[in-house]
Amino acid sequence: MKILKGYVRNRNRPEGCIAECYIAEEAIEFCSDYLSSVHTIGIPSDYLSIHSSIPYVSKNTQDRTGKLERLNHNASVIADRLSGASVDQLVFVPYNIGFHWILVVIEPYKEVIYLLDSLYHRIRDEDWKYVAEMALRLFNSNKGRKGKKNALWEVVKAPRQTDAKQCGYYVMRFMRQIIEEISTIERDSLRSIFTKSEYSREEIDEVRSELAECIQDHIYE
Repeated sequence: MKILKGYVRNRNRPEGCIAECYIAEEAIEFCSDYLSSVHTIGIPSDYLSIHSSIPYVSKNTQDRTGKLERLNHNASVIADRLSGASVDQLVFVPYNIGFHWILVVIEPYKEVIYLLDSLYHRIRDEDWKYVAEMALRLFNSNKGRKGKKNALWEVVKAPRQTDAKQCGYYVMRFMRQIIEEISTIERDSLRSIFTKSEYSREEIDEVRSELAECIQDHIYE
């Protein structure tokens, strides 16, 4: 019952909210089944070698062994991806904090974590903060590095969505924009890439069409 109550965003239409969120969860699981074995597209080496293996982590995973074990498992998944990155690589981590997608970009060797949220320009989920920081600790342990006492968090004032339904497309657009523009600026100026208050409908439709084509290609190949 607690899970169903969490689906309700509009108290005037609780049944519709529950149905919409349930369908969204089922759609994500369906797409994950199709895309789990897909080889991601690498970034040319003359860009700044953004790490192309993108771990998908969901807060809503049902784990009977307890909350802490689930969080540590998610941290371990991310740490494995960080371990495969070189010194000058970034790692994209899309994360679902409860029917809202955010993007975290991790620079493992500098221990910098960039947060891009299309609704709020602040850290809102302490569980996710724990996961990201624990992933860096595990990464340092795997590499035999001492590491910093605390990771550096930088909240990027990214474009904000105009409704409650486009967070996933905004995350895709964030990643696309970083890939396209990271080679033209200094790494320390990642935040300077994002100067718009919101994306245009055409920009969101562009990534929406790319996603549809990607899913279609893998379903019918």
